[in-house]
Amino acid sequence: MPIRTMMYDAMSYDEQLRTIMKQNRKQKGLSSAEFLGGFRKDDKVIPTFTLVVYYGQEEWNGALDLHGIMELEQMPPEVKNLIHNYPINLLQVRQFGSAERFQTDLRAVFGFLQNARTKEKLKNFIHKHQQDFEELSEDAYDVIVQLTDTNDLIKYKDKHKKEGGYDMCKAIDEMIEDGRNQGYMKGEAQGIMKGETRILRLTAAMIKDNSISQIERLAADDRFLQEMLLKYNI
Repeated sequence: MPIRTMMYDAMSYDEQLRTIMKQNRKQKGLSSAEFLGGFRKDDKVIPTFTLVVYYGQEEWNGALDLHGIMELEQMPPEVKNLIHNYPINLLQVRQFGSAERFQTDLRAVFGFLQNARTKEKLKNFIHKHQQDFEELSEDAYDVIVQLTDTNDLIKYKDKHKKEGGYDMCKAIDEMIEDGRNQGYMKGEAQGIMKGETRILRLTAAMIKDNSISQIERLAADDRFLQEMLLKYNI
């Protein structure tokens, strides 16, 4: 990352330089040196820097500067001092302690990621910033979904689109409710399957015990059914 950020910054300055040179060569009144170099004595470039935004759950353990990925131990000090270092500007989202200062969707995105591991903390954060989550931009909505692996929220996004953005609060509520309904239906289905399995086992046991004539009573007499289940320990 130190090498990549160094290249990004260098490319930004190179692009500015090329633009200035192109404009200067169209002008008159340049000295021969200015025309040759394409850069006048009073020309300036706009300062630029690259911000590394890290969304990982674990704390950053990579190098924080260019020297951190170099073999410098055996290098003579007089040579080592000539090797320029290049630090990175690192922002660790999940450890960033000033998310509340943001007045944009970044507050919702950073806060969601920071509290995603604890259900109660996330619930409290969403409640505290309910208006933010009721009017999320599409980009912020998608970033939260992708970085927290809550892909199920995607199918509720368009349903809760409104003039100010996307209402993630309602999307989450609907996702939870659907999850409960699916869990109930699954439980019901499992209960039915389990009950049918017990009846089949009971029927097989009664046939083996030569009690075939009593099998018809199982469907008509619930009390008799329970007695037989207890008798055959099923």
